[in-house]
Amino acid sequence: MKMKIILLFGLLTIVNLVQAQQTKSHEFSINAGAGTSALQYKPIFGTTNAELRERFGIGYTYFFSPQWGITTGLDLGYYNAKIDVNKMDLDYLIPTPQGLTDNFHLYASYSNYTENQKASFLQLPVMLQMQTPVQRNFFYIAAGLKFGFALSGTYDSSAETLKTVGYSNYTGQYYEDMPKYGFDTYKNIKASGDLNFDMAYLLALETGMKWTLSGKTSLYTGVFLDYGLNNVNGLADRNLLVYNSSSPKNYQYNSILQSSQGGKSMVDKVVPFSVGVKIKLGLGFGSEVTSKAKERLKSLYIVNQSYINEKASQTERKLNDEEAKEAELKAAELREERAKAEEAKVEVKKVEAVKEVKTEKAKVVVAEESAKSRLTPTQRTIIERPVGGYRLREVELNASQKTLMVYRITVLMSYPTIPITIEGHAFDSESSSENFKLGKARADKMKEYLVNKGIAAERIKTVSKGDTVPLAPGSDNNSTNRRIQIIVQ
Repeated sequence: MKMKIILLFGLLTIVNLVQAQQTKSHEFSINAGAGTSALQYKPIFGTTNAELRERFGIGYTYFFSPQWGITTGLDLGYYNAKIDVNKMDLDYLIPTPQGLTDNFHLYASYSNYTENQKASFLQLPVMLQMQTPVQRNFFYIAAGLKFGFALSGTYDSSAETLKTVGYSNYTGQYYEDMPKYGFDTYKNIKASGDLNFDMAYLLALETGMKWTLSGKTSLYTGVFLDYGLNNVNGLADRNLLVYNSSSPKNYQYNSILQSSQGGKSMVDKVVPFSVGVKIKLGLGFGSEVTSKAKERLKSLYIVNQSYINEKASQTERKLNDEEAKEAELKAAELREERAKAEEAKVEVKKVEAVKEVKTEKAKVVVAEESAKSRLTPTQRTIIERPVGGYRLREVELNASQKTLMVYRITVLMSYPTIPITIEGHAFDSESSSENFKLGKARADKMKEYLVNKGIAAERIKTVSKGDTVPLAPGSDNNSTNRRIQIIVQ
């Protein structure tokens, strides 16, 4: 039996070698396709969407045997990507605005931000193609690599609103509604520009049917997949929003693909990806398979198929006999297993009931932990920054203190389940007991102010630290020491 198999494969090899000497041919083609074609990446904000795009190309295939060929050519591929972000908060260190002093932070808040990116690549495929006869046509499959050269890259972005707020590290003061310094609310923001992409390396697969239209003309119909193997995005080291201190009202805008936040790129690696359908018209030149070679190939196919069918029949008969003997044993085993399964179901239901109770308890714990840890480090730092400037024995908030509370209130309203503690500090009297009373009064007055702004009273706890925790030791009457401080729990 082994000898027959060896002879069969030997005959197949000899026929292929003979045909390889007789059937060298060339094929030129034009192709078109359509499908999902996208720049794939994962952003730190929002979600991405792919779109349908077209592609075109020309090709050349060298067939060194009736079944095998090498394909190359030029393809023009288009790629799109779209990102949507409902809300995006950014923080950048910016140049000092003219007329002000010390280091400044820019807090920028986008709402309903959308960005579209487009790219086109000229691709050079190098693929190995195999085809096998199916009656008078062929089934084909091709695999290899494509090398993509970027021809163009553009983006356009828009946002419903953009709110910018400045913060001075020196004074601890926020600057907003000040258009002169570029700190304002802007609506219907639009921007566009160019994108630079590196060379792309793609894994290429294609398969389908090759329909014979005439002696040398064929029509290919099939599906294709191109998957990028490398990051084609250039250096992402820009700010999405660039502050111009000499002209604060005129912000500069960049693409998310070009930008970073907190020293980290706003997207991970960008790879081109496409999948879809493709048609190709091929025109062959050169020698074709001779009639004798065709007959040998057909005969070999018939012999091989007959041998495979006979072996399959023998195997099937043998399996039927063995299966009949095993059927009785399996029937008994099945009855026993069913009885055990019924017993196991009862136990499983008990275990599942216990797990369900534990799971619900775990969900409550996880929800509580999640609610406590959703603030970013920057938000927590700003909220817990002391609010000073009280006059002697003053408990009411002045205008400057209310301005400092704007951002804190906005953040606390965005996280309605996070509890806070308001600490009151007083250094107004030589009596510690009076200072404790005054610290409690300041904390209670701040709680009343926050409740009036819409923050639930049950979230807020007030305590007095009296004169026990000075920020500026040795200066009891310093307005810096007369303060309140919000502590996030």
